[in-house]
Amino acid sequence: MKFGTLDHFYTGVAVPVSALRSNQSCGCGEFPDLVLLGKWCKTVGTEIIQILPVNDTGLNNSPYSAISALALHPMFIRLQDIPEAAPFSREMEELRDNEKRIIYKQVLEGKLSLLKKMYKNNKEAIIKDKELNIWIKNNPWIKPYAVFFQFKKKYNFYHWKFWPVMQKPTETEIEAEWTKNQDNSFFYAWVQYHLEKQLTTASKTLESMGVYLKGDIPILMNEDSVDIWMYRKYFDLTKRAGAPPDMFSHLGQNWDFPVFNWEILRADDYWWWRLRLKQAQKFYHAYRIDHVLGFFRIYRIPILEESGKMGYFYPSY
Repeated sequence: MKFGTLDHFYTGVAVPVSALRSNQSCGCGEFPDLVLLGKWCKTVGTEIIQILPVNDTGLNNSPYSAISALALHPMFIRLQDIPEAAPFSREMEELRDNEKRIIYKQVLEGKLSLLKKMYKNNKEAIIKDKELNIWIKNNPWIKPYAVFFQFKKKYNFYHWKFWPVMQKPTETEIEAEWTKNQDNSFFYAWVQYHLEKQLTTASKTLESMGVYLKGDIPILMNEDSVDIWMYRKYFDLTKRAGAPPDMFSHLGQNWDFPVFNWEILRADDYWWWRLRLKQAQKFYHAYRIDHVLGFFRIYRIPILEESGKMGYFYPSY
């Protein structure tokens, strides 16, 4: 996606996708609902829609605690736009007519349950689908993501540090697990394929209307994430990011997110960050990086410290 020319001041609106709930949504706002907001933006002369992060956060309802830097959140999928959804119109209607408030766990489990039913009914055709297989080939990150979730489910969603196996996976092991459990693996790929398709379609529709989509990229990752599990060398798990004591917090802040090993990232020409930003460019005309200062300096706290009192800036100059 490409932003417009910077020849005038732009105005915009910031909103979480979950809040864009329409009469077509099931439980919360969904990616196609961005188009409805875009139509409103056109009537008031607003040209930018900025959304909160939409990465998969698993069972955590904070959009800033991603368990994948690349995967999108299943919460935001439009079920009825999936070709396999037709036989489940009654179940989708029940989910659509649920509580007026967004009950995160209920909506997530409801959508995943329906998605699994759709997949089960059409599994053989989905696995053989040419477009899906091309997408998988072009998005190799989906394999560790799918394997990670299969192990999470197998071990009751415990942190990967407490799994009896696969704590330090290799690419060979990931490939073997993907192939061995192909039926389950393709479910996660199929869901992400449709999520990407729906967000891309929404973004392109907004662009055709003269409205630009601005994303939000949290700089840090949840320790119990596929990225830290798979790409351990890029992260320092002995330190946590936070903020020093100040007039608002005498103990400082401990955000409990591991910090980066910038020296190793630099040695690999920042491969992981390049991949993350390349993924964002599929959907966004512009994006902000939350706590972007962390690229240059971050407040690091030893892992055994609960508060931010004993932290220090790195680099310190």
